[in-house]
Amino acid sequence: MYPLVDTSYIKDLSDNIAEETRPIVVEDKIYVAVGKDFKDSRLTLQWVIENRGGSTIICILHVHQPSNKVPFGNISLLAGIMYAQQVSAYHKTERQAMLQLLEKYNQICQKAGVVTEVHHIEADCIENGIVEYIVKNNVRSLVMGAAASKQFSKKMVNLKSKKAIYVCFHAAASCEIQFICKRNFIFIRRKIRLKMSKKLDESKWKANNKELA
Repeated sequence: MYPLVDTSYIKDLSDNIAEETRPIVVEDKIYVAVGKDFKDSRLTLQWVIENRGGSTIICILHVHQPSNKVPFGNISLLAGIMYAQQVSAYHKTERQAMLQLLEKYNQICQKAGVVTEVHHIEADCIENGIVEYIVKNNVRSLVMGAAASKQFSKKMVNLKSKKAIYVCFHAAASCEIQFICKRNFIFIRRKIRLKMSKKLDESKWKANNKELA
């Protein structure tokens, strides 16, 4: 179960991080982080299509996390104890499934008449992969899920996904991040210009949200 995160505390830490009541998509390119859960990520992607600027290019971003376990009969074994050829074959199957999934996301954009780019990388940690991709590719605008759709309520104002929380704290300050749940805008982390005397202190913030520790 994901922890409840009070985003008002983030706002207190920096005047440059603000919660908004209206979504804003203004960049020439906007990246949308999509995952293996097609149902949830499809809703996030549809929100972006509906709220983007007319000429905005949507960049579908997926971080593929190769499985560290390989099916063997009725059980799954750690990849480290399997033959390299078996592991390689299974990971190849995973990548093929990933490409098929990304094509489904791409088709949603194509049907809406949206100019689309598809980007995917591999990483052992999905949220860290997103953070590193933002830095390496100078991403200025990102949209991602705030929580699973089943956790949505009309009163929701907090981030509940550990991935969302991590990205919110660790992504480059130059990237604006909007968090969505079930096609509803939840929270925005504005581009930040932090002063040396006023930095985000994640450890202090977690102390006030002990369930994250």
